[in-house]
Amino acid sequence: ASLDASTRVVGAFHNVGSQKLHGGGKADCDVLVFGDDAEARRAVIELANAVSNRGVDGGALANAAAAEALTSVLIAINRSYKVKGAGIAITGLA
Repeated sequence: ASLDASTRVVGAFHNVGSQKLHGGGKADCDVLVFGDDAEARRAVIELANAVSNRGVDGGALANAAAAEALTSVLIAINRSYKVKGAGIAITGLA
């Protein structure tokens, strides 16, 4: 099935484990947000701001593939360091 031309797709929360989102407070990580519609990205960034350290605009939806690929890296870090919730933090932003 194809999406209607008016459908706005945003990718986010790829690298945020469920334990971070259900921990009772804000997830201690940044959320990368991707989409081809800037207004839709802004709306999801606001949602991410409410439940994590912050939402970070990652640009076009095609960039989401890079965030998805990081999931296996975070799983390996969790195993190596015996933690359950390694996350992403983007530095250098105001």
